[in-house]
Amino acid sequence: MATQAYYQKIYQEHKEPWNYRARGAEILRHEEIPDLLFGFKGTFENVLDIGTSLGQLTRKLLPLSKRLVGFDVSSLAVKTASLNCPMSHAKFLVAALPGLPFLQETFDLIVVSDGIHEFVLKEKRKKALAEIHMSLKKDGICLFSDYLKTKDYNRFLELIESSHFKIVFIYPLYDRVWYQFESWFKGIRNFFWVKKLISSITIVKILRMPARLLGKYGSRHILILAQKKD
Repeated sequence: MATQAYYQKIYQEHKEPWNYRARGAEILRHEEIPDLLFGFKGTFENVLDIGTSLGQLTRKLLPLSKRLVGFDVSSLAVKTASLNCPMSHAKFLVAALPGLPFLQETFDLIVVSDGIHEFVLKEKRKKALAEIHMSLKKDGICLFSDYLKTKDYNRFLELIESSHFKIVFIYPLYDRVWYQFESWFKGIRNFFWVKKLISSITIVKILRMPARLLGKYGSRHILILAQKKD
């Protein structure tokens, strides 16, 4: 958990922090999130993407939305995201969570990718979820995607449910084996053939098979679709 200045420095020093567009598990996750949302409801009037980063996922949410707002704590990230999503119905701003600068019942859909457990201080998570709840329209939905240790799995679900959300479905991504696979190549990740392996969606799908045998222990990321309750 770090300050806004820390993330600004990260984006100054790295062209693409976390390499979302070069890592197979992240590429596939960013494909599956809009597919799941479209399958659930189709399209949405107003969408908020919390923690837009460079717009990797935001860009894929654009076809689902009539109006989209993305924000991040880094002005550099926001500037790049706006360039990567050059459509008139997308707007970007610098903001933090908690601290959402929106009126009540503004959005039909809020997407929080690595935005709660990974980047919000533990003591501020309830407030962050309360702000998300407030910003959703009646019966609006939120898609949570977080990178979790197994011991945090149930606690995260309980936190969401205790924040006046009804969990509609949970979709484990069975990516734990892939993350272990990726770690084997840490020292040589810049080699061409390693980059090809790490970016391969096919490899991710193959490694999901043994991960499924582990049940919930086979996932580092889970997708949680939750609906606002009054």
